[in-house]
Amino acid sequence: MNLKAAIAFVKRALQGLNTDIETESSILVSYVCSIRKEDIFKDPEKELSSDEIELLEQLVLQRKGNTPLHYLIGNKDFYGRNYRLNESVLIPRPETEELCWHAIKYASILRKPFKVLDIGTGSGVIAITLAAELSQARIDAIDISSEAIIVAKENAKNLLNRDQDRINFYNIGIENYNPQNQYDIIISNPPYIPIGEGSELMPEVKKEPASALFAGEDGLDIYKKIYKKLPQLTTSQARVYLEIHSPNLGQNINLVRKMLPSWQIVTYKDLQGRDRILEIIRAQQ
Repeated sequence: MNLKAAIAFVKRALQGLNTDIETESSILVSYVCSIRKEDIFKDPEKELSSDEIELLEQLVLQRKGNTPLHYLIGNKDFYGRNYRLNESVLIPRPETEELCWHAIKYASILRKPFKVLDIGTGSGVIAITLAAELSQARIDAIDISSEAIIVAKENAKNLLNRDQDRINFYNIGIENYNPQNQYDIIISNPPYIPIGEGSELMPEVKKEPASALFAGEDGLDIYKKIYKKLPQLTTSQARVYLEIHSPNLGQNINLVRKMLPSWQIVTYKDLQGRDRILEIIRAQQ
């Protein structure tokens, strides 16, 4: 089997999946052969080894069983950097890149240095992105999953080198987190899907960690914990950036108004036009 035939094999095998088969076929073949995607088209007659063919067949079988592509290849690009992933962490989405952009934009006007808290860090994409983009940021990142913390630390080591010292990772939930310091920016992409919507998810999304997807009957469990902690955790100039489940926008706003009545709320849509980001601005004392 040569590269051209391998691409054709993957395309045929993945017919029926709700995905970009053209892109996935080139990603899988390039991963198996340890080459760049563009190399496939430079030398399409290059033969795969028997081991490469066997691995490709195994990966295609798993992909047909709805294992997400990025778990199979073990990595995902985010904000211009490549992160290692496994099944203990959520696969980062483009909407979370937009979340980071809003925080980075605000950070440009802060007095430096400043402190950031990333709640539910997962693979570390938010904390590492902010550390890489904001040289004056000092970041604490927390997660209830010890497995996720291991992945995040590995990504920080691989992507930040000496700058990894500007991030502290803690295996703890927000409800039990009581630091001595306060934060100028708090950012989070928490679990936000109501349990009752689980059956509506795409099959491959169901393969991701339930603890990173679901948050109680209304999808608001983690937001309630975050809002309760904000007065304790924030400086006078603080802003909070939260990714949200679009259908829960109204409920989230009502929660903020109830629990933090004097704080300001700004909402942003994602590139698909869906309500996706809450910016919560601490009331001036």
